[in-house]
Amino acid sequence: MIKDNLLKPLLLSENKKINFYFETEKTYLAGLELNGKEVREIKDRKTDLLSESFVAGVNREIFLIRNKERKIKLLLNKKEVEEILHLNQKVGNTTLPTKLYLVRGKIKIELSTGRGRKKAEKKSFVKNREEKIRKNREIKLKLKY
Repeated sequence: MIKDNLLKPLLLSENKKINFYFETEKTYLAGLELNGKEVREIKDRKTDLLSESFVAGVNREIFLIRNKERKIKLLLNKKEVEEILHLNQKVGNTTLPTKLYLVRGKIKIELSTGRGRKKAEKKSFVKNREEKIRKNREIKLKLKY
């Protein structure tokens, strides 16, 4: 029983604004190269790595840069690094951190590559989301009675 709980990823943090501001194409799961103090702060949820942070590629390596104070190296396969660097070279594309997990005692980060939404796209996104919510409410009411 204890082993089953260790295998399940524990969501530590989530950037909920990403889906509104960006249209994601592909996601990646990466490890983080952290020191002991940073690991403790993340596990205790005293710091938020996802807000005001972005991903940058330097010399065939990918880093998470937060407040320009420290670069945190992301641990990915060579193939994934090349894919991310290639996708970021396209005009309008970027890579941003979306979720932070604790998996088997290790901290992992989910990265999403995509492009920013325009104002009209944001409005249609909100409209579609509200329409889904309204339909779900109607279905629940019909099932209830």
